[in-house]
Amino acid sequence: MEERKDQKDLQDATAKLIECVSQVCGSCLEQTTWLRRNLAVKEHDEDATPDASSLTGASSEIIMGNSHSVQAQLVLSEILAPILDICFGSSEKDKVVTILTSLMCNIVPYLKTHTLKNMPSFHACSKLLSSLSSYQYTRKAWKKDVFELLLDNSLFQMDYACIKYWRIIVDNLMTHDNTTFRDLMSRVSLTQSGSLSIFSSREQEYEQRAQLLKRLAYVIFCSEMDQYAKYMPDIQEQLTSSLRLNVPGVQAQVFLCFRVILIRMSPIHVTSLWPIIISEMLQVFLQIEQELLTDTEEFSFHIKLLSTLDASWSTNSNNGLHALGHPHWLRLQLATAKLLDLALLLPAVSLPQFQMYRWAFVGDDLERLHSSAGVSFVPHVVRIANLMDKKFPDTQIETLPMKRNELLLTMNSINQLKDLHSFFKTLSLCSNRHRTECSKITSSDHSLSDRESDKKLNMILEKIDKVIEMDFLDKISR
Repeated sequence: MEERKDQKDLQDATAKLIECVSQVCGSCLEQTTWLRRNLAVKEHDEDATPDASSLTGASSEIIMGNSHSVQAQLVLSEILAPILDICFGSSEKDKVVTILTSLMCNIVPYLKTHTLKNMPSFHACSKLLSSLSSYQYTRKAWKKDVFELLLDNSLFQMDYACIKYWRIIVDNLMTHDNTTFRDLMSRVSLTQSGSLSIFSSREQEYEQRAQLLKRLAYVIFCSEMDQYAKYMPDIQEQLTSSLRLNVPGVQAQVFLCFRVILIRMSPIHVTSLWPIIISEMLQVFLQIEQELLTDTEEFSFHIKLLSTLDASWSTNSNNGLHALGHPHWLRLQLATAKLLDLALLLPAVSLPQFQMYRWAFVGDDLERLHSSAGVSFVPHVVRIANLMDKKFPDTQIETLPMKRNELLLTMNSINQLKDLHSFFKTLSLCSNRHRTECSKITSSDHSLSDRESDKKLNMILEKIDKVIEMDFLDKISR
């Protein structure tokens, strides 16, 4: 009886202590409406600071995370989850949910604010949430908020140090309850039907669709191998429906989904997807060739003439010329090149279906290709590289370093098509298309070879994960 009383006293003291620290966590929040409790991060008025030196000191203090609220958030991220797990027994976990529900009110507003000044708090709160989400009994306290944060268009406006926590958060969100992934798929399906909102424009619906596809790609990226294999028919249906729109911004996110699927699904589950992947890649490469062929002075004159008739025409992603040079179109060109880069890097055992098509992109034996005068087919990579050489004759092009087991393309944006010249030039000159050591393993000593192959493949996938992870990140607001 005495022990039970001591346990209750410990729980009460723990709850009060957490409440006090929670108040410190929320010290940088303010109420935005008087009707109901709606908290937001206080805005720091830089103009109100008269002294430039004091402004610099205040800014550095915010950036370094020396405020009391950030320190409180960091303390909770380190010790809160294990303390709650120790103090409350298996039959008392409902009390934990009550404590955390109150705490989340002072945590979520920081996770909704994606600015450079708030990044220390965003980092600390992300770390806290990743720690709490690892305990399944806490799910009721954070599930709704995290799902809303996942759907927020500004979610990926964070620094690289934060995204490792969100991989844990999103994985726990989806893994602990199968219905959550179905909810996400239903959101994607809803936008496919065009019933998102009667007040939204078509461009807004396309942007929302692209954002949801990016979230779908990230959820799969955060998963274990083949975790969503049973959903592949539904996923493929949503991707093909999105491709039918022929909108570059949406297509770029579909290509991101393709890349994630190739590293998170076994080859057998991707078989039916390959004809779609290949045909879409070929279309983009053919359009790149067409752009390089038609982008002459006369062609540019007609473009300028037409664009003067309607100012919005030159920035419209749905005009008859696919708005060549438009940022969305450049994003699609880069996404396609990155997909080819990934397919060429992964060993044949991981992408057996691609081996039937790779000749169309890079050929089978480029040395024989260059030495033979009667070859009727030139691979797309070589054609694009040759066209770029003619298009940009005055530009000094250096081939990219061919590091074994590493991707060639690591940038997440380009300003013009010419930025891909080095990539196509490098592939056109390289005769060894398989850049992984896994492809060099012989059939002798199978047990040793299998272990070596698995180890090297895991090393390759770790490097690929880092590159793809960076592709999800967006620019942080000031």
